[in-house]
Amino acid sequence: MSVYAYLFFLPFQLNASLGWWTIPGEFIVSVVYLGFMAVGIDIGKPFKAGLARLDVGGLVKDLKRQIAEIAQTEVRQLTEALAM
Repeated sequence: MSVYAYLFFLPFQLNASLGWWTIPGEFIVSVVYLGFMAVGIDIGKPFKAGLARLDVGGLVKDLKRQIAEIAQTEVRQLTEALAM
């Protein structure tokens, strides 16, 4: 909420120095600042459901498959595989 208050009161602070350039300047600053905030929120919550998120279910499924495969492999086969 404080970000929106800052972006609301910024034009009143810049009006004396920028004049009518305050409107496009405020628009550019707002778009850039809110874009950085959106990116930060997405980075902070990588496991949240939605687009461009980590597929945790798929990762867990693949990990279970790999563990089951290793558990079924004999020790002799593992040592031969590691020796290669």
